[in-house]
Amino acid sequence: MALVRDLPIVFMSIDEPWADDYWADLLAKAPWAKRVHGVIGLDACHKAALKAGGGAQVITVDADTLVRPSFFELDVPDEFIRPNCRVEWPSRNVVNGQVYGNGSLKCWPGKMIREMRTHELSPKGEVSIDHAIGAHMAAGKGSPRVHVPEVHSDVNPALTPYHAFRCGFREGVRLSLGGGGGVHHRLDLRSLPDRQIRRLVACCSVGADCENGLWLMYGTRLGVFMTQASDWDFTTINSYPWFDSFWADLIARRFSKGGATCRYTGFRWSPDELAEECTALGAQLATHFGIEVFDLSAAESRMFKETGPEPMDWWMSDSFGYMYLKGHGIAADHARARRLFDVGVLNEVAASFNNLGRMAEHGQNGGVDTEAALALYEQAVLRGDRFAPHHMANLLRALSPDDQFENMRADTLDWLAVERGFDPLSLADAE
Repeated sequence: MALVRDLPIVFMSIDEPWADDYWADLLAKAPWAKRVHGVIGLDACHKAALKAGGGAQVITVDADTLVRPSFFELDVPDEFIRPNCRVEWPSRNVVNGQVYGNGSLKCWPGKMIREMRTHELSPKGEVSIDHAIGAHMAAGKGSPRVHVPEVHSDVNPALTPYHAFRCGFREGVRLSLGGGGGVHHRLDLRSLPDRQIRRLVACCSVGADCENGLWLMYGTRLGVFMTQASDWDFTTINSYPWFDSFWADLIARRFSKGGATCRYTGFRWSPDELAEECTALGAQLATHFGIEVFDLSAAESRMFKETGPEPMDWWMSDSFGYMYLKGHGIAADHARARRLFDVGVLNEVAASFNNLGRMAEHGQNGGVDTEAALALYEQAVLRGDRFAPHHMANLLRALSPDDQFENMRADTLDWLAVERGFDPLSLADAE
């Protein structure tokens, strides 16, 4: 059993203006850590990290990742310490809440780093935009990638507009391609695995609450569009000089100065122009490639991350509508709540029928309309909503207090609510 605190740890930075601060944070938690800085190329950087670590194994930490103290209390089982096995602990992305390999902590075997030829050093004829380590799996000895389902770090790839855009663009390219083992190819986006689609949509949609989060979303959307809309050579994302030119010549100058300033670099841009172009790109993705992304507000982005792990789909429109209806985390806005519930209704979300019924019953979007409320409650009941039976029962009793049939019907609906998990008599059970 190898203890994390007994293994070499190397911090890898290239051009990040915050890198010294993040390095100081790591050094305070792991005084034995080493650092490599300014090594261009992801393959070259990892080889430099192995050399700096000086051992048969090395744990790498990306420059935009903060390691939690809990990581240094872990151990790595002996069966994972072998020449063909890489161990990976996922990071939580603070911008979009996703937990996966982006910014993850990795324990590498030295043999794998020395022998792999990936990113800028991938063999001729192979398309590599990720660590192509599949060839290093020893036959019959299991996968070379062990994913430990514990989060011990947080990655923030959006500390400057440029780095946010660069990270988002890379993720947009990578997540919109098929292929495993680091070798990628284009395909119909709708044929991607569901988990990959959900992650891609979240990266395109969530982060308006974070500094430079919109730059990451814009970069992701543009990366998807450029990859899918042309025969552009997507392997150029392996080149940092290419990114520098792409940013300076084609991206940064697209937006007028003013309105927002980067605290690290002084770069200025118009948030309104950036948001407008980001929205336009989202529409293009929906129209041409059948992938639906969402233009979420800051409050909606926070809610998505707080409720996770949730898929970014039409169910979320109902959750956001309820937030605006009740004023949770944002000023109540009944008109916006109604629009979001309407989206849910169009997509057969039972809770949206129930919530529109509540609005109609209480006159929260115009006058009281009990007839419309009953019809909406009935549709919600038919679709399995657990709250709608109780609301419909109460309304039936209020409208016809002396009608024996309607009261029996109301009792049946209350029983149905209990069967579905909502006890109307329990004050602890809230909607």
